[in-house]
Amino acid sequence: MAARPAGWTAPGQAPTQAVRPRGHRSRAFQFSLIIVFALLALGAGFFGYLRLNPSAGARQPTESAIMIFSGRAGELTAAPGNAVEQDPSDPQIAWIRSSLKTATSAGATDGVSVPLPVNLSERLQGQRIRITVSARRSGSTSPFAVAYSTGKGGTSGWIVFDPADTFKDFRFSYVVPRGEAGINHYVGVWPDIGGKGESLAIRRITITPKP
Repeated sequence: MAARPAGWTAPGQAPTQAVRPRGHRSRAFQFSLIIVFALLALGAGFFGYLRLNPSAGARQPTESAIMIFSGRAGELTAAPGNAVEQDPSDPQIAWIRSSLKTATSAGATDGVSVPLPVNLSERLQGQRIRITVSARRSGSTSPFAVAYSTGKGGTSGWIVFDPADTFKDFRFSYVVPRGEAGINHYVGVWPDIGGKGESLAIRRITITPKP
């Protein structure tokens, strides 16, 4: 009688599957275990690395904002024609006024200014920065202006903003030119470009170097 092929069935019988040797199943099981243990080892090594280097898995932040004015009137310098007053009920808010209808944005500016430390002024040279002023007006919408001045090396010019009756952040960007060492830079605020003496409240000025 001729040999029957594997999987052959007689008429009327359900087909049967060929039986694989036990050795084949054993090798497949062993291979699966090897893969599982390899993945576990890789995972353990990765988490161990993160534990020793916690900042490795976090997104690296850009340089944070640098506070140059925190609301205290004593941090401000007022040019002639300007006035500065601390809010009587809040030590973190200063009110500033100006009666000037024309003002220069060069040098220390003709407005109310914040002098930057020399080391910060030098560090910002050649960088693009963002200047942010938190301000509000009470009972008026008279525009105010802000400028970044390098003292002797140039100025952004006055950037004009329209305030609201609630605090908002007003910002602009500027590429600080390279200039002399040992020179203070300034952020100047012209409280009322119409020179009507309208009071402007400011509570914070920051500079953020941009990548």
